Parts: sequence; structure tokens; C-alpha cells
Amino acid sequence: MRQLHLAVLFTFMLFIGLFSQSLPAYGQYSYVGVASSDARKAIDDARNALYIAYESVLDAERAGADVTKLVVNLNTALNLLNKAEDYHARGDNGGALSYATQSKSIADQVVIEAGQSKAQAIEAANRQRIIVGISVPVIIIAICVGLFYGWKLYSQKSREKILKMKVRAAEEAKKEETHG
Repeated sequence: MRQLHLAVLFTFMLFIGLFSQSLPAYGQYSYVGVASSDARKAIDDARNALYIAYESVLDAERAGADVTKLVVNLNTALNLLNKAEDYHARGDNGGALSYATQSKSIADQVVIEAGQSKAQAIEAANRQRIIVGISVPVIIIAICVGLFYGWKLYSQKSREKILKMKVRAAEEAKKEETHG
């Protein structure tokens, strides 16, 4: 009786093990009966999407955007494409199609986010130019006004000092005349 239970348990565990092997991994779609040409087309589409995403990330970086997150996502899409090619090489067209589809989806999302990042970077650069364009003339005018009034004040103080010296010299001369 004990051997029967072990045999049933072993058969049940074997069935569970085989069944779980056929289940798709988390985030992977299950494609059954996929033609090799469909998988190859999906891989090629994903590769083209990656090229476009890469160019979009470069454009965003040239515009001054922070592309760190985009590069991480781009690498994820590239890793998924590599998995798709590995699965296709092994003849698992369903897995290849699944990974290629995921790769293309991520690459398409990178293109969208890169465009948004580029637009934000351009907008920030334009704002910066406007601020600098307004600030520099205002600062130059403030410096000129400060120099003008500073010079005027210095000149006035110098004249007053010279006049005081002349008055003092005249008073000393008068004292010498009256004493002498």
C-alpha cells in the first residue's frame, strides 16, 4: 500500500514538473505553433525598433537630456532580443516570438520617452538662454549705473576735500597775516 502511495505521489510530482515546464515565465507570452518565419520577422522588427530607439536616445542626449533610465531600458530590450535570437536558434519559435515582442515593446516605449526627454531638454535650454539673455544686459546696466554714481560720488567727495583744503589754506594764510 505504501508503494502505491509513493507511485501515485511520484506520478503526480512528475506531472506537475512537466506541466510547470510548459508554463511561460513571468512576463512571457505563450505562443504555440509559431512558424519560424513569424519569429524571424518579430526578431527583425525588434532589431529595427532597437536601432530607432538607440538613435532617439542619442538625439535626446545631444539635446542635453538625462538618458540614464533610457539606456537601462534600451539594454533590457537588447537582452530580450538576444534571448529571442537564442530561442530562435534552438528552434523554440514561441519563446523567440515572445521575447522579440517584449523587446520591441520596450524599444517603442524608449522612443516615446526619448522624444519627451529631448523636448524637455530643449525647453529647459531655451529657458536658460532667455534667462541669460535677460540677466546679462540687466547686470551690465546695473554695473554701469553703479560705476556712474560711484564716480559721481567720488568726484563730489574729492571736490569737497579740495575745497576744505583751500578753505583751510586760506584761513591759515589769514592767521599768518593777522599774527605777523
